[in-house]
Amino acid sequence: MLLALVMPAHAGLLINEVVYDPASSDDGLEWVELCNNGTDTIDLAGYSLENAGSSWTEVYTLASESLAPGAYVIVGYGGGANTGSFDPNIQNGGSDSDGLRLKDSTGTVIDTVIYDEPNTNSLTEDDGTVPSAGAASATSGKSIGRYPNCTDTNVSATDWMVFASTDVTPGAENVTTTSGGDDTGTATDDT
Repeated sequence: MLLALVMPAHAGLLINEVVYDPASSDDGLEWVELCNNGTDTIDLAGYSLENAGSSWTEVYTLASESLAPGAYVIVGYGGGANTGSFDPNIQNGGSDSDGLRLKDSTGTVIDTVIYDEPNTNSLTEDDGTVPSAGAASATSGKSIGRYPNCTDTNVSATDWMVFASTDVTPGAENVTTTSGGDDTGTATDDT
């Protein structure tokens, strides 16, 4: 008997980079980049983004847009079919962890990033674990992004780093032109 492996329609879809605290006002300038590291094109119709401080709240429902393997799409500022503001704005980090997660059209959690520390609100990773801290918190004008690009271990503190404003790459692969980072995982300029 031959068993067929059925992959979910969203296999390979990840949150890849986020600007939650733009250099100016947050209103209308925040964005989230999604990447597809899978082998199939994904229709994003009905997918949603949620953010969390103390609890998860939907902030955006995506329009129908195809995301091909290896491709990126921006949601929010400069997002093409998914242009618009988040309502409410994405949490900016602060005294404890905040989070952002992607859900498919059935409400299944696809991907989560937790950033800042401590995680006093007990936000969970994709696998249900409650980390004590997430990715480092980005200051105004910087982004947090997956590094290496579009990869996932389900541990925000490992998968994500802060990119300097010169390394923010909306709609493209996350790369760093810097020579390393400091003890918070923040990319630092070598100039």
